[in-house]
Amino acid sequence: LRDWCRRGVREDGRVRVASHAAHAATVGDDVVTASGTSATREVFRGSTRVFVAEALALPTGLITAAFLARHFQPDGYGLFTLTMAIVAWLEWTLASLFARAAVKVVADAPDWRPAGAVVLRTYAAGGVVGFGALWIAAGPLAALMHEPTLARHLRVLALDVPLFMLAQAHQQVLVGTGQYSRRAGIAAFRWVSRMVFVLVLVSAGLSIDGALAAVVVASLVELAAARRVVRP
Repeated sequence: LRDWCRRGVREDGRVRVASHAAHAATVGDDVVTASGTSATREVFRGSTRVFVAEALALPTGLITAAFLARHFQPDGYGLFTLTMAIVAWLEWTLASLFARAAVKVVADAPDWRPAGAVVLRTYAAGGVVGFGALWIAAGPLAALMHEPTLARHLRVLALDVPLFMLAQAHQQVLVGTGQYSRRAGIAAFRWVSRMVFVLVLVSAGLSIDGALAAVVVASLVELAAARRVVRP
C-alpha cells in the first residue's frame, strides 16, 4: 500500500478523488472529481449519508441489547458483551491501520481496479493475521479473565475478523471511487442484517454461540452485498 501511495500522490501534494472518468463507465456510478465547490459539496453529501448509515448502529444495537438481556442471564449477557468488545477492538484497530492509505491509493490511481486489488489483498492478509492471533490468544485470555468458556466464544467470533476486513476493503474502494451512496447502503445493511440474524437465531433456541454465529453470518452477507456493488 505504501508503494502505491507514493506513486499515486500528485506533485502538488493534493489527493485526487476518483478523478479518472473511467470510474463512471466501469463502476456505473457518479464520480467525485476534484473540481472546485462541486466536489466539496458531493463529498459533504456523501459523508453525511455514510454518517447516517453508521448511526443505525445505535438503534439496532439498543434493540439487540434489550432482546439479549431478556434471553440471557446476567452472566451470559456479560460474557457475550465481553467477547464482542474484544473482537470489535481487534477488527476496528486492524481496519483503521489501512483505511486512510486505502482510500488514497484508490483515489489517486489512474485505474482503480489494480489499486483496489492491492487494497483487497492487504485487508485480506490483515484479516488472516487477526484471525490467527485471536485464535491463539483465546485460551490465555480466557485464563486471564477466569472465564473458561470465553475461549470457545472468541474462536467462534474469530471467524468474523477476515470477513469484516474484506467487507471493509470493498467499502474503502467505494469511498476512493466516490460512490458514497453505495458505501452508506452497505453500512446500513450491515447493522440491520446483524440485528435480524441475532434475533432469529437466538429466538430459535441458540444461546451465546448462536448470537455470535449471527454476527459472522451478517458479515458474510455484508461481504456478498459489497461484492455485488464493486469487485476490485
